[in-house]
Amino acid sequence: MEKKKLDFDTGLLFGIFSAGIVLILPLRVYQYLNIIESGTGFYEKTDFSVVLMYVLLAVFCGAMFIFSLSRKNTALYIKSAVKKPVLGILSFFAAATLIMDAITQFGNFSNLYYGSGQISGYIVNEASGSLMKSGALPLFFEALFAVLAALFFIISGINFFKAKSDGSEYKLLALTPLAWSICRILHRFMRTISFIKVSDLFFELFMLVFLMLFFVTFAQLVSRINHTGTDWKLFAYGLPAALFCLLCFVPRFAMQITGRGDILADQSPPEYCDFAVALFIIAFLISKACISGRRKQV
Repeated sequence: MEKKKLDFDTGLLFGIFSAGIVLILPLRVYQYLNIIESGTGFYEKTDFSVVLMYVLLAVFCGAMFIFSLSRKNTALYIKSAVKKPVLGILSFFAAATLIMDAITQFGNFSNLYYGSGQISGYIVNEASGSLMKSGALPLFFEALFAVLAALFFIISGINFFKAKSDGSEYKLLALTPLAWSICRILHRFMRTISFIKVSDLFFELFMLVFLMLFFVTFAQLVSRINHTGTDWKLFAYGLPAALFCLLCFVPRFAMQITGRGDILADQSPPEYCDFAVALFIIAFLISKACISGRRKQV
């Protein structure tokens, strides 16, 4: 069996990503414990960590994007179909967390729907407008597309176990993770709080933007639609997306399991789907970047 490894350039790119994780996640934990107001997510004060956090995020995300772009015209990745059990397992894990998200968001939708008096005889236009303003409608569609995206990841997981790389027969289903991300970002834009002052919301917005860009490219690759020359975008968008996913999950999860969940903003709990998607993206990129002891060929 040939030993798989990463080439130097791709290994360096993952090194940049790893360095960002090592520096950024502990800094976020420090912020939760020292400068973020419990329940609201507002900064109680601005210290060195605020500027440092934004500088680190800009530097590492910018470096990963520019480095990926610089390799745009190079054949970086193997496209051969081989069994990928790790990716299959992570696909099933992502599907499970998406089902959890669907259940949670449908519950949130129900609370907003019944709490806003939509069953009191409003006409359709008024009801729809109120649902949209309250942010309930995006939650409903987030739950719907979460279920469909879970189905997509289940099928993808089966294909990874079967060494099947052509997903052209489910082109529309490949778009459901993108639709799920769009619904998530719509709901966040409808919140009345300032995303500039609430860093949790600010980071979630960036996370979802990068996820949408990644899932667009991923859908092209899976469905074989205009996918030639898009490989560099997988890294350019995928690694920043994974970085923000981990930033939005790991520090919050650490606060929760250490008994400091009261510190977290009310609408920004740790969401397991973010963690699962981050793991899937990282594993997928590693699998695409592996070479079998030889130079890659165009």
